[in-house]
This record gives sequence, structure tokens and C-alpha cells, in this order.
Amino acid sequence: TPKELTVILNAIDRIQKGSSGGDDIWILTMAKTLGSLGNMLFVRGNLNGAFHAYKEELRVRQLRQVKWDDSIIEAVEKISLVRLCRCEWVGLVEDMKRLLKLKKLALGERHIETSIVLQRIGDVYRLSGQNDTALGYFFDSLAVTSLDLRSDSPTLMRIGDIHFQSLSYDLAQEAYTEALNLTNDERIISGILHRMGLILFSKGDYDEAEKTLEEA
Repeated sequence: TPKELTVILNAIDRIQKGSSGGDDIWILTMAKTLGSLGNMLFVRGNLNGAFHAYKEELRVRQLRQVKWDDSIIEAVEKISLVRLCRCEWVGLVEDMKRLLKLKKLALGERHIETSIVLQRIGDVYRLSGQNDTALGYFFDSLAVTSLDLRSDSPTLMRIGDIHFQSLSYDLAQEAYTEALNLTNDERIISGILHRMGLILFSKGDYDEAEKTLEEA
């Protein structure tokens, strides 16, 4: 509410006046307050205000001079969310690559969350029409994990979608088949079968297409 917004702004002013900004208590209090302000502005649809609040939150958190912690990762994720809402593809890629570095520092090169960030970078390139670059990140995502059911099946679906859009039906079918073998999620299975049915229809195999779509 406007009253809550006023309280937060007054709190920021008091924090700034009460400290030189060098101690951890000041940093954590200021960062938390800025994060709350950003959340409030985001919910109210003020993306510009939320973006600047989150950027300032990140700047303040980095005053602690640590390479990463969960709060820094969260701040970068919030900034990237605003960029996604504003379709700022170039800035979003930069944020996601920064997030990738933080995830590698925090969790290691071959952690599933590292794979998921690579997948999300691929999604950004795909949304911006750069399918070849997107495919590179999707394959990098697959290389991080070893047939992990939580991440590889959706990534393979994305690879299949790109091939399907480019009318490379055999490559698409190959990716979808592999994705199908890696998941037990009925919603994902239904989506894969639907895509495979459309491929069969496009190739003129109408009977098999009908069976596959009915199964989906």
C-alpha cells in the first residue's frame, strides 16, 4: 500500500543517515529493505521502480565483498525476472550468465541447478529468435547432468521444438523420443506425444498421427 511504501522509504532514509555503510548490520538491513521495496513495486506493476530497487539491493549486498551467497543469487534472479517481463533480451542474457557463474561457484560445474540455468539461457536466445545459439546452450545443459529426469527431458523437448519449427522432423522426432524415455511426468509425456503426433501428420502418416494424438 502507499502507506507501506512511505514506511519503507523512510526506513531507507534513516538507515542511510545512521551509518557510514560499512558494517554488516547496515548492509543486511539496507539490502533487505531495498528488496522489500522492489517486491512491493513489482507486485504493483512498477517494473522500472522494482528494477532500480533490486539493482540497488544487489549493489549493497556486494559491499560485504563476498563472491556469492544465497542473497546475492536471489537478487540477480529478481533483476533477471524484471528484464524478462520487459523483454530486455540482451540484458537478460547478461544477468543469466552472471547467475550461471554464481551457481557454479556455489554448487559446482555439474549440479542440476547449473544445468537449469544453462537451459534458461537457451530459452532466452530462443525467445529472441536465435535458435542456433539456443541449441548450443541446451546441449551444454545436457552435458552437465547425466540423464537427470528433472532437467534433461524438458531440455530435449526444447531441442525438439527448435527442430520442429525449422521443419527438421527427423531430428525433432529423435529429440522427442529421447525426452519421452527420460520422464514419468504425465503432463510432459502428453506434450511430447502431441508434438510427435503433429510430426507424423506433417509427414503424411495420418493413421499413426491420429493414434498418437489420441494417446496424448
